Amino acid sequence: MHNAWNRWNIILMFLMLNAILIITVTQITNKYFHETTPLIHKLELHKVARLRSERQRDRAVLLFDFDLDLSKLFDWNCKQVFLFIEASYSAPGRPSNRAVIWDEVIHTKEHAKRIQGEKVFSDYEMDDFGQHLKGANVTLKIGWDVMPYVGFVGKHHQLKFLGNTQFEMPTSYGRWF
Repeated sequence: MHNAWNRWNIILMFLMLNAILIITVTQITNKYFHETTPLIHKLELHKVARLRSERQRDRAVLLFDFDLDLSKLFDWNCKQVFLFIEASYSAPGRPSNRAVIWDEVIHTKEHAKRIQGEKVFSDYEMDDFGQHLKGANVTLKIGWDVMPYVGFVGKHHQLKFLGNTQFEMPTSYGRWF
């Protein structure tokens, strides 16, 4: 009647169909029945540590304070959360400039309960290839990517500005430690 290859094909197709069904149900339950808004208690610029001009471009290092609770993001399908702080500004000819200045990977719900930092140096410098950072209005935002065990990576940004997240860069080059 049916040879062995036909029977293996039927079994494998049945298993693949069930796996697709389980993944679809997982995505639907995570999207509609899961809280994805963390508590952002504080995000403030402490000061601009350094603003310098080097080879026709501006570079800036920032110090900032933050206090977060990302434990609401963790559920049974959350493997880890990639957390980052982003600085955005506009420049002539380029209305939208964004730079990630700090990041961290959070693996456990216990670590996500209280993420704090005071006078934290930015991991990465803000670079502008046109010397437009001097005197620019900069906005700090918190973003996070939820990396699930099964499903698609979700990318999120904070919806409202908190604390002193908008500031103006110094109008002269130098160090301010």
